[in-house]
Amino acid sequence: MPTIFNEAGFRFMIYVHNHAPAHIHVLGHGGTVELVIEPLSLRAVRGPLTDAQVRKVLQIARDRQSELLQAWRKHHG
Repeated sequence: MPTIFNEAGFRFMIYVHNHAPAHIHVLGHGGTVELVIEPLSLRAVRGPLTDAQVRKVLQIARDRQSELLQAWRKHHG
């Protein structure tokens, strides 16, 4: 599972043998966030993350959305 980047204590990753739609897994601060990349949307939150931490993950993903989509396409076509 390649790491795309790390930011604000979160690790943004793609699972190589995963399924559509294009999505990422974000690990950090004791929890996991799963986001659909396009259109950007929250898919799941697991663990003890605060609303502020989830908002931070969403903001980072929004700011770097094209990078995330490019990484997904690199691994999944």
